Amino acid sequence: STDMADDTTLGSGTEKKVRLQRAFAGYNVFEEDTARFDLELGRRKLYDLFSSRIQFAGTVDALALKYANSVESVGDLNVTGATWLVDDRVDHFAWAVEASLSDLAETALYAKYSYIDWDNTGVDRWGNKPGLNGAGRWWQSRNSQVMLGYKVQPEVLNVDVNLYAAYLINHAAKKLNKTNNKKKNKGYFVGATFGKIEYAGDWSVDLNWQSVAAQAVLDQE
Repeated sequence: STDMADDTTLGSGTEKKVRLQRAFAGYNVFEEDTARFDLELGRRKLYDLFSSRIQFAGTVDALALKYANSVESVGDLNVTGATWLVDDRVDHFAWAVEASLSDLAETALYAKYSYIDWDNTGVDRWGNKPGLNGAGRWWQSRNSQVMLGYKVQPEVLNVDVNLYAAYLINHAAKKLNKTNNKKKNKGYFVGATFGKIEYAGDWSVDLNWQSVAAQAVLDQE
């Protein structure tokens, strides 16, 4: 999709030009029995690939790999990995992976684990090493997130209900003066989604509570 941009902070292009927000293509590598493997390349929001309420808000040009399989009496397995270029001037790449199991043991339970690495181990575009005099701290982010959920069947409450909770920690956070020499690197959220959007006229409402410490996620993605 495209729209008319009034600024240059959210995508390509210049002022008053068309900004490309989402465009990607996919290729099915193989599909056999219950297994499927796909490749996708293009621009999209990270939350189109990975699940969270407190991270994955960035727009990236990413190569994504998706694998899905169903294991009898265990659950439906989905693994998604992606990598993208953050800054071509210093060869700074980031990557993320998420693994999920749904219908655990033939129940309505599901679990997800994700890991995202924004870190730049070299220098930034100004030649500063991360962590020196505040330079490069913007990229000190290597986050693990664990999510557990339960999907209530519509026959029970006459509507689809998804209950979920997640915990996140930034492994790359450092003790700083502005955080009282402590690591403020944890976050969590709990919530519920009512309804499900599949066709025109469908509705959905999401309610959630979030707690995000100062170093838990990037100020910008």
